[in-house]
Amino acid sequence: GGADAEQMMRYQVDGDAHITKGTAKVVTDIVNGEHRSAVANLTVESFAPLGIKELLTMQRQNGLGELINRIIRIAQ
Repeated sequence: GGADAEQMMRYQVDGDAHITKGTAKVVTDIVNGEHRSAVANLTVESFAPLGIKELLTMQRQNGLGELINRIIRIAQ
């Protein structure tokens, strides 16, 4: 992932498990097309209102947090 010429973020994700692909797709759909500075200012807690974390096992919760942090780092 990264920013295009207009500084809009574009991400692509994949995963082995359907649940991983699905949660990653939800997160990337939210941030794709957003300005780089907007994504860079997000936190893991910014995604809490989605309620996804509560539906995942602890291991997948950790993976979701790492995915979000990586998306943010790429935007910074």
